[in-house]
Amino acid sequence: MVAAGSNFFLDFIYPKSLIVGSRICHQIDSRSFHFGIRKFPLCARCTAMYLSFFMGVIIRIFVTLPLYISVILIVPMLIDGFTQLYTKYESNNTKRVITGALFGYAMSTMIFIFCKI
Repeated sequence: MVAAGSNFFLDFIYPKSLIVGSRICHQIDSRSFHFGIRKFPLCARCTAMYLSFFMGVIIRIFVTLPLYISVILIVPMLIDGFTQLYTKYESNNTKRVITGALFGYAMSTMIFIFCKI
């Protein structure tokens, strides 16, 4: 039974989504999207990466990328991520979304190529 004035999503689902998200993402506050005061369960890069991965699986029905294109799509995230990790450079969420989306789409394509699906 749900108490009066409570919100099932905010009281039950949202905290669980943060726990699940913490298993697959660092969830750094400044690198995450927010809806009001609530942080997304995944950072900007992971959100784009997972969404584009699943979209890539669907798009794969219509379009197939060669392996070399998939490898090229991975490079921007590697450059952005490692530059941020090893220097004082701080990326922004726009770059994180773009590089994450390219990476996620490339991964979906590579899985199909390597699994010969």
